[in-house]
Amino acid sequence: MSMTNPFDIIHLDTGLVPRGEGDGQFHAPSHLTKAELKIAEDVTQFALVASEEALCQAKWKPTSDQDKLDTGMAVGVSLPGLQEIVDTGRTLETKGYRKVSPFFVPRILPNLTAGHIGISCSFHAPPPGCHAVGDAMRFIRNGDAKVMVAGGAEACICPVAWQAFQGIKKCKARALSTKYNDRPQESSRPFDARRDGFVMAEGAAVLILEEWNHAESRGANILAEILGYGLSGDASHITAPRGDGFGAQRCMKAALRDARVRVRMLDMLMLMQLQHL
Repeated sequence: MSMTNPFDIIHLDTGLVPRGEGDGQFHAPSHLTKAELKIAEDVTQFALVASEEALCQAKWKPTSDQDKLDTGMAVGVSLPGLQEIVDTGRTLETKGYRKVSPFFVPRILPNLTAGHIGISCSFHAPPPGCHAVGDAMRFIRNGDAKVMVAGGAEACICPVAWQAFQGIKKCKARALSTKYNDRPQESSRPFDARRDGFVMAEGAAVLILEEWNHAESRGANILAEILGYGLSGDASHITAPRGDGFGAQRCMKAALRDARVRVRMLDMLMLMQLQHL
């Protein structure tokens, strides 16, 4: 078989997946649009093509709104964007910050593999993502565990990530706040009409979820009870939600349905706003 090597591997004892335009070879431009090729990293390109082939084989091409609402994505990625990271690091060293692509961050996010499938097919059922608390709650509810450690962590402040988000700003997405650099404590203002972007930060937040009777029996300090959890997918844009609030509305309705709670029973609604919009 013939192949095109993206790097010198003569010294490696390994098998290769052939690329090219021949029979049985993977040629991304034959399957994807120019926009998809530009924003999707190799692993996402593979997933997009494989998903399209699977949908065709299954003869499932939903056209009605209800069928699209009922179709979701669950696509796993273990090591996304490694070559993209290497290439961007090389660009940073040889050409400087200003040459870092604004598509760097979207191309290496592992959850965007499923996200791109949802966007390309307009599937609105929940995609995988940072759903640690909801999944942990359901593990306990289903009897798979009594106690779960659930949360998330982030440590992304580095020159490459910083410049990538600055590059996005030049593409009119207004990613990072710069207006308040002289008073940085005022930069994060998601619900302010004068906001001009978000603020990068690092840290972690972790909760201990526990089955109610198990927590009571050991005298645990119970802070709150989780009654329900909702998920949805906008299938609209890689960063911006739909302007009509479609995804957020479906997510909240799903949480209320899962919790068996009516809207009139709510005392407070906590919101999260994307600051770069």
